[in-house]
Amino acid sequence: MIVDESSHVPVLVNIRWILFVSASVAFTDCRQLQLAFSLENDVFVHDSHAELPIGDEQACTTIRLQAKRAGHVEVKASYNKGGVKMKAKIIVAAFDPLRVGV
Repeated sequence: MIVDESSHVPVLVNIRWILFVSASVAFTDCRQLQLAFSLENDVFVHDSHAELPIGDEQACTTIRLQAKRAGHVEVKASYNKGGVKMKAKIIVAAFDPLRVGV
């Protein structure tokens, strides 16, 4: 991601259940799911989430991040309701724009 730009990061939520056979099922639309997002530092700003997936057929929602400066951040997503607990994390990096010299 480039500094001062925003980007949508796809979020994929799967559940695993065991009935007769163990199976993993992906959510197709989890915009109403009360996911909590946290960032470990101020390299990025969390603009919004619960938006339609953009460009990723497996994602059920996206989180929009804006890079404030060069660096990286660990983004954590969690869900905790009714005894159901889910959590995941990813590292996202931002770079200054490339400059071409002649």
